[in-house]
Amino acid sequence: MNVGNKKASVNIREALFVLCIILFAGIIRIPSLTQPIGPDQGIMSVIGKGLLNGELPYRDNWEMASPAIFFTYALMFKAFGLSMSAIPVTDTLVSMLTTLLVFMLGRTVWDNKAGYISALFYAFFSNGIRIGMHSAGGTAFGTFWYIAQRESFMVPLIAGSFYLIYKSGNDSKNQFKLTLAGLLAGLAFVYKFPALLFFMCIILYVNVGSLFSRERKTIKQLAGENLFLISGFILAIVPFVFFFASKGALKDMTDIIFKYVSSVYGQVEHDYLVMARIGMEHTIFLAKENFVIWLLCFASSIYILINDRTRENLLLVLWAAASLLYVISHREFFGYHYLIIFPSFSILSAYGIVKMFGPDFNFRNFFSGQPGRAMVAFILAANLLFFATINHMHYTKFFYYVTGKISQDEYYQFFNAYPDHDYSFPADYNVAQYIKNQTNPGDMIFSLGGIESVIYFLTDRKSPSRFIFSWIIFQYAHGKVDMAAEYRKELLADLKAKTPKYIITVRSLEAFKEYADIYAFINNNYLLEKKFPDDRFVYVYNQQGISRISS
Repeated sequence: MNVGNKKASVNIREALFVLCIILFAGIIRIPSLTQPIGPDQGIMSVIGKGLLNGELPYRDNWEMASPAIFFTYALMFKAFGLSMSAIPVTDTLVSMLTTLLVFMLGRTVWDNKAGYISALFYAFFSNGIRIGMHSAGGTAFGTFWYIAQRESFMVPLIAGSFYLIYKSGNDSKNQFKLTLAGLLAGLAFVYKFPALLFFMCIILYVNVGSLFSRERKTIKQLAGENLFLISGFILAIVPFVFFFASKGALKDMTDIIFKYVSSVYGQVEHDYLVMARIGMEHTIFLAKENFVIWLLCFASSIYILINDRTRENLLLVLWAAASLLYVISHREFFGYHYLIIFPSFSILSAYGIVKMFGPDFNFRNFFSGQPGRAMVAFILAANLLFFATINHMHYTKFFYYVTGKISQDEYYQFFNAYPDHDYSFPADYNVAQYIKNQTNPGDMIFSLGGIESVIYFLTDRKSPSRFIFSWIIFQYAHGKVDMAAEYRKELLADLKAKTPKYIITVRSLEAFKEYADIYAFINNNYLLEKKFPDDRFVYVYNQQGISRISS
């Protein structure tokens, strides 16, 4: 039995309340609008900008990610201009859209109240700073590490896909909704391949779920529904394949995102006990910020499995389980991977709240009633207080910055993960300012080591090589495979053919001594001109090295 009346209409007062929740989702993200970009955003910005200038991902700008995110960045720059602010603006608008979709899902599966609570939970908890947990397990200041990641754009696609599936119901005339649901799931897949998990949830719902339905579907009906879903899914993939094939870059794409990536993972020795420990540590660290939705989601899932096994409810539980599997599938447990859990966790949490407080629930009697209800209210209040406490500095520093109490340089100093992680925006920003003053627009620069593509974006200077971030072919298992050795040869040839005026290294040049050819080229032809904080070294081309390069 469902929590409430799914067919309840939304009157003007309730519509205004939903609008307020959506505006709240945007208002609490205002501090992100002044933040600088993170390391991943730097890479995607350079490639998105390159697309607008006729360059192609993979062929002209090397990256391992699947292609949808690059076109997304190109579109955001087209819409909002080539600036850092375009990134958080887009992320905020997408978060507001997702908040609306979460409301619509909660309302469609249950009732309006479940929709309101789902949307509030999503709007609030998907904005916590601990989602900005980087690979070292620490938290970067603010939210700049995780905004406009691939998961940011996958979440509304997945939520939209599930919404359309719920709305299609048993109506045989809903081929368009099924096709569109498959299309949205397919687009999420083009952002990241593990999104296939969510499409499989939908397939299970349509096929296995029909066994639990009072109105059994015929084999012909099931075949038709599967055809429309799968057609939509394939339709999302075809344009990307056709685009790269027509540009002669399909092999570049497949070589990187399939051949190279698979060879890297073939080199990795997986210690599953260590992986499980890291996964638990990172999950607990992040869940402390939003523990109420974890508790309510798991409690609601158990209750549904025991007492309320409608196919709609079971799909939500399956969606939440798939979200956790999505995080686990990466085996890295970065904070932004967890963005994917918030829609399903928020909706299931709302189910638990409304189920416990009953159909006569309203916000005025939220903190009154039976001891069990009071306990839930207390836990929620404790979580909100804890959340506000750990996010306090994020908002405080923003306020100081916009009111002129601290300068831009002082503000940027907070966006630094060094030395736990190589990334340091203040160091890269200072390097970029220096390089821009020392070069002309036609001069090339190269950033060696780290993931400092943000330097290219800030300076508006081009790299002589498609390897716009190069740690990927030098460090860890990524640098040990045969393809990485071939890529390093390509990089060296690029540096010799299009000698950049400046080479910036993250950590000193000595860190690259084991790569003798590249080390010798830089050591023989460049001079250390300036050292910046956080181990940024700027080497300038030595004009006397021309004869050595040409020889």
